[in-house]
Amino acid sequence: MPTLGKGLVTAANTPQSFWTASPGSMPSICINLCNVTKAPILVSLAIHGAAPGLGDHIEYEFPLDPAGTEGNTLERTGIAISQNMQVWVTCSAANAVAVHVHGYEV
Repeated sequence: MPTLGKGLVTAANTPQSFWTASPGSMPSICINLCNVTKAPILVSLAIHGAAPGLGDHIEYEFPLDPAGTEGNTLERTGIAISQNMQVWVTCSAANAVAVHVHGYEV
């Protein structure tokens, strides 16, 4: 499955967009979040065309365990979204969560 977007959440408690669906597309995506620090982190994941509100979240303040432990990742699969929608991630610490968006735009 091709990578559509990836990166590191660079600011704490600030929504960051990692990928935007192309106009005219109906993508099916998977999102993987990984804590890359030695401290527990809270992450929120939202799908919205602009900066997300509370009603746009598919995960909210989900706890990720420290790097190297069993619970340090969150994967959401089979997400069908509309054109121009964006994948937004927020976390409780800067430079703590790696984001990978994989999928197909149809």
